[in-house]
Amino acid sequence: MSGAGEADFDLAMNVNLKGMMNMLEATRQFRSKSKVIPTFVYASAGATIGSGCDTDWIQSGDVISDSTRAAPHTTYGMTKACGELLLSDYSRRGFLDGR
Repeated sequence: MSGAGEADFDLAMNVNLKGMMNMLEATRQFRSKSKVIPTFVYASAGATIGSGCDTDWIQSGDVISDSTRAAPHTTYGMTKACGELLLSDYSRRGFLDGR
């Protein structure tokens, strides 16, 4: 998706951002109809921190943690970083257990 998303902005937005929002909303609706707090696992990407770009300030040997700042250099990385932020907020609000 990374290369295709960079070549086609609308594709990246539809698949990574709108797709993520659709999945989060479906999970939230499930939560509102049940007593179960669903677990939502999101596979993000190194592109959220700028990994894979010549101008990276994160190198392959660096340790990445929850405090590492998002600094995407591509549309793909931006959409994945937005997904992380959305998941964090949905989890904070108790709609789901985000991982």
